[in-house]
Amino acid sequence: MRKIIMIAINIIALFLMSSSDVKQIVVGVSIIIFCYLFLLLNYTLPNRNYKNYSVKRIGAPILSARKQFKVKKIATYKVNEGVLTEKKWEDLKLVLNSFALEFLHTNFPDVEWDSQFYLMKYDERVAGAFMSIGLYKNLMFTEKPISPILVNESFLYAVIKFNDFGIIKPVVEHELVHYALWKQGKKFGDHQEDFEHKLLELNVPSNNPENSNAYGFGVARVESENGTEDTLSLIIPPSKSSEKDYKHVLEKYINKCNSNNG
Repeated sequence: MRKIIMIAINIIALFLMSSSDVKQIVVGVSIIIFCYLFLLLNYTLPNRNYKNYSVKRIGAPILSARKQFKVKKIATYKVNEGVLTEKKWEDLKLVLNSFALEFLHTNFPDVEWDSQFYLMKYDERVAGAFMSIGLYKNLMFTEKPISPILVNESFLYAVIKFNDFGIIKPVVEHELVHYALWKQGKKFGDHQEDFEHKLLELNVPSNNPENSNAYGFGVARVESENGTEDTLSLIIPPSKSSEKDYKHVLEKYINKCNSNNG
């Protein structure tokens, strides 16, 4: 309704400005100025009752939220700040974008990858996050704005150190399923039916212990006066909690990481 009123007022103002009467022109110009000032104030001042988007972070937990999952240590290592440089991150973004394109093409052929990845500082609560932007009734059209995916720096550090994209692959797949279902207008949140069903179908780790058959990874970071130290662990779902199920996977990564942990 507000938009209709503003349009009507502007039409009247333009009509007055087209007049040969100086007074009517002045009134028309004044109306236009008033309208734009009104819009400017509405844009710059906080308004609790009116907003286009709500931003919600949906992400994969890192370790602390996985209490029902078994966690087995793979390797502990010192963090060298010179490893994850801006140049390295730019190179990794190319890898991440290529992976996103391939993953969506294979599993969601109708979904286009038009978002981007951002590197987030270490956060003990999440390994990655999809920043969804909710659509509100006052948004005029149906196009969806860009919603980025954030990745935890500790995982990228481990990828570089051990030269293994597989460490972050489960996190990225999890976030891409959020993204794809959001683009499709389906239920894309953790524990929602569409999302959990798709994770199970694609064998992607879930935050729901009852719906996860896939292994994942976690990174715990400790900072002290002696520097920063990370511990990479294998996250084992309850369905594979028997040692005979996960032993070969754990040993594979322990051997690989130890050989690269110089």
